[in-house]
Amino acid sequence: MRDNIISKVDIIQIRPTEGKMDFQDYDKPAGKLIAFGYADVKVSEGAFFEAYEECYRYYMAISVDDMLFELRKRVGIANPPAAKTLAGEKGTWYGLGGNVLGQWLQAYARFYAATKRQEVKDKADALVAGLREVTGRDAQLGDGLFMYFLEKYVRGFLDCYVYCENEDAFAMAQSFVRMAMGSPVYTAAKKRLGDNGTMPVPAEIEWYTISESLYRYADIAELRNEREEAEKVRAFAKGFEYPQFWDIFYEGKNLFDYSPLAGQNTAYFHSYSHLNSFNSAAYAYQKSQDPYYLKSIVNFYRFMREKQELMTGGYGPHLEWLMPRTGMINALEFFHDSFETQCCSYAVYRLSDWLMEVTGDAAYGNWPEKLLYNATLASIPMDEAGHVQYYSDLNTDHACKHLHENTWTCCTGTRPLLMNELLRSVYFHRGNDLYVNLYIPSSLDFCGMRVRLKSEYPRGGRVTLCVEKGAGKRKIAFRRPESAASFSVHINGREEKCPVRDGWIFVERAFADGDEIALDLETMPVWSRLEVFGEGVAGLCCGPVALASASSADEVLSALDVGKEAAPQLEKIGPLQYRAKGSDVLFTPYMDYPKGEIYRAYFRYGGKA
Repeated sequence: MRDNIISKVDIIQIRPTEGKMDFQDYDKPAGKLIAFGYADVKVSEGAFFEAYEECYRYYMAISVDDMLFELRKRVGIANPPAAKTLAGEKGTWYGLGGNVLGQWLQAYARFYAATKRQEVKDKADALVAGLREVTGRDAQLGDGLFMYFLEKYVRGFLDCYVYCENEDAFAMAQSFVRMAMGSPVYTAAKKRLGDNGTMPVPAEIEWYTISESLYRYADIAELRNEREEAEKVRAFAKGFEYPQFWDIFYEGKNLFDYSPLAGQNTAYFHSYSHLNSFNSAAYAYQKSQDPYYLKSIVNFYRFMREKQELMTGGYGPHLEWLMPRTGMINALEFFHDSFETQCCSYAVYRLSDWLMEVTGDAAYGNWPEKLLYNATLASIPMDEAGHVQYYSDLNTDHACKHLHENTWTCCTGTRPLLMNELLRSVYFHRGNDLYVNLYIPSSLDFCGMRVRLKSEYPRGGRVTLCVEKGAGKRKIAFRRPESAASFSVHINGREEKCPVRDGWIFVERAFADGDEIALDLETMPVWSRLEVFGEGVAGLCCGPVALASASSADEVLSALDVGKEAAPQLEKIGPLQYRAKGSDVLFTPYMDYPKGEIYRAYFRYGGKA
């Protein structure tokens, strides 16, 4: 778990009597479970492994000189002859790259933390060096003090310091934080409710997400014995918390009684950035233990799952809004921007992992599981020009997977981040006990035990944990998916009755080399509905997987009655493949549809909402 600790611990002397936190405490909530570090979980086969490696290769192929082209050009630094702009024909290299460069710094640092491949560390170091050269002529990297960009740059430089041991990266983070603290953009910020970008104060884009990065900087500064600065930055970060939004959920009020006071769209709140703001609340809680933060987070999370979640696990249909149910139904009927696929998934992965650590409740693994299969592994590959699947399309008339028309959007920044976050989502631990959350084929060495997870899930029902090296008596717990109708456990071929607590299926025994635990999960097709007064949209899911059909809506609704239980109306013809009885209407996993192929996942019923 070395990569989950600041690697400077060997060169800094810390005496507990000085009241200074230990490096082991950095970035870890004080809770019931602990996530593993990026390097601890090894993946070597399966769909996630293939997606992870494809993502790694893609980002390693981007030239650092190309990333820096527009910034160097702006400040008069000569670009190498082979360098080329990433702006593209439409000039969509937004903000001189500030919308993604900070996230790419994070991505390369975390890829290195996970893989220990020197080539990716070299790339991270080269990007830090190039950006530092530019700051010699423009300290702000153009519009790097825009709050939307600063949050990404500060976190990116901190990650390069923590995981790549790059001292220049910390100096860059320090420079940005100090500039912000001295800038009237921050000291006189309006901090308007819901402002995800508006004139005449464009610098305050998503201001309510930046406190997390500032708190992280303060913690690292303290670990470097820069205590006075750490306290100043903590006070500064406190001023960018978001109680005017968090209070709504802490007090159990109705979100739709409120509207943004500013923003790109002011009818409703922007879904991704407002969910992401609770990652700042999470960081504040783990330092203060103030129950205000935890209650706000838990209530918001419940609201999202009960009121905003789509069949795929997505949320924010059309303009990425948090809308009442009627608006969501109408958005799915008339628009194709059903879910901001990469950014929204990343925010959920992070918040869910944190909640699982703090509460120990397996329920917080269910939403990420849906997004793993219906967003991350359902995304089509990016192209060389930097187009990404920005939106998932769940339109009721016809839908297809497509790449966004603009290049290098924010989702190209979060795509590699969510891949690495998922490494930390597979397993958790408490003492010597192991908790298995996501059923991704993988291996782990932990407290003298070595395990390998084999998984047919979700296309099949069996998950097998092989103990390659035993280490005595302990508990191994498996998350029971909310979509599993039933389960059974076999240990070395013999069925065992296992207790379930907080959503975990517990196996406790003295484990020996060669032991195998087989978990069989039964799933069946069910309807996922969004409904208002008997009218709405419905789609089919089997387990965590959303299903889709190439048949027309009329054909599907003629073959199936959405008002009746789904399973008796279908016959299984293959893994996650179903046919409506007495018809040619077929359903297959949404994640299997390729680019451009028409499908329908949601079906409108009962008239207009």
